[in-house]
Amino acid sequence: MIQKSKLLKLIIIILIAATILFAINAFVNGLDRDYFQKHQEELTTNETIIQLDGVVTNFYYADTPYTKLAQLSLLLYLIIPLLIVAILGRKHTLTEAGILGVSFLIITLILQASNIYDAGSFEKALGFVWLIGAYCAVASIAALAANRFYHYKSPKNVRFR
Repeated sequence: MIQKSKLLKLIIIILIAATILFAINAFVNGLDRDYFQKHQEELTTNETIIQLDGVVTNFYYADTPYTKLAQLSLLLYLIIPLLIVAILGRKHTLTEAGILGVSFLIITLILQASNIYDAGSFEKALGFVWLIGAYCAVASIAALAANRFYHYKSPKNVRFR
């Protein structure tokens, strides 16, 4: 069992990494959204199709200069904290690895609180919470699996014949 202060340091590392990546993702998404709003007419094309039962208009949206960067920042925000939880949880007891996973769930719910609040309906907000819960469950499972694999491969588990 590690000391509580060491476990708190690990939780703070997860908090800092997730917060920095969340802030970068929010900033880049803001740039993407603002650029699209300012240049919406240039980035939007439409196609009108006349059918027997009426007219259908399809809209197509071009990428902004920030779209790929926003996608990359989202990918980094999703992958890096998950890996940090798995790596930090591997050398400790199973309970401590689980605590890191639960703390990651709490941190992610706090960071995503405004998105949950702005969802617009109870169903969408509940959907956000379920997605966050599933994502954090994957992080916890990764931490527990890395923990079990590390302890399985550690020299003290080698049996002599």
